[in-house]
Amino acid sequence: MDFFTTKPPWYLPLALLLAALLIGLTLAYRLWQDMHEDDDPVSDRERLNELEEAHFAGELDADELRRVRELLSRSNSPSPPEPSRRRPPIQTETPPSPTSNDAPAPDKPPV
Repeated sequence: MDFFTTKPPWYLPLALLLAALLIGLTLAYRLWQDMHEDDDPVSDRERLNELEEAHFAGELDADELRRVRELLSRSNSPSPPEPSRRRPPIQTETPPSPTSNDAPAPDKPPV
């Protein structure tokens, strides 16, 4: 029972804290890399190549391949720009400006 009665070295909590910090930073860095990884989008040509291979393997019939080609050619045609999705600016209420017909304020003498 001497194990529980002896005092641990003074540097043990510091070593455990540094080890936990090192592991945590490593995991955070890996997560950050995964989040910011640049995956190139698949081009229409690559999609069509995969479908043509499926057609040659007998997994896709000619009508389906023709339909997909038409869809891809339509998606390549220029389309009208999408409407802006920005929020309209917030309009703050401005206090009404005094007009010359208003009576002077009671605490100020007339000019």
